[in-house]
Amino acid sequence: MATVRVVKRKWDGTVSAMDTASRLAVPGEAAVWFALAGTRRERPASGAIEVVKRDELWVAVPGEWWVLCGYGDETRSLTGYMVHAAAQFHDHAHTMGYPDDVVRGAWSGISMIAARFTNGEWPFDGAMQGWLQAA
Repeated sequence: MATVRVVKRKWDGTVSAMDTASRLAVPGEAAVWFALAGTRRERPASGAIEVVKRDELWVAVPGEWWVLCGYGDETRSLTGYMVHAAAQFHDHAHTMGYPDDVVRGAWSGISMIAARFTNGEWPFDGAMQGWLQAA
C-alpha cells in the first residue's frame, strides 16, 4: 500500500477536504483508499481539522458522480456506508446554485449506486469487505 495525500474537490474545483490515506491496489478502474481512525482531515474552507473517528474505506470511479465511503470497526468489518454525492446534496444544490449538469449527474450517480447496493452488485458484493480486511 502506498501512502497518498487525498484531496477531495467539489464540482467547481474547490477543495472540500484533505487527508492522508493508504491507496489500495484493486482490479479495474476504481480508486480505493483507506483512512485509519485517528487520521487528521483538513477542511480548508472553514480552517477546521477533524479526526477520523473510525476506519474509512473510500471508493471512486473516474467519470462517475459518486464517492462511496465504507465504515469499519476495530475488527475491520464493514458497519455502514455513505454515498458522498448524496450527503447534504439537496441543501447544497439549492443554496450554492449547482449547474443543471451537476444536479443531473449527481442524481444519476446516486440512483445507480443505490441500485447496486439493493442488488448486492459491485462494490457491495463483498469486494469492499475484502479490501478493508486487506488494508
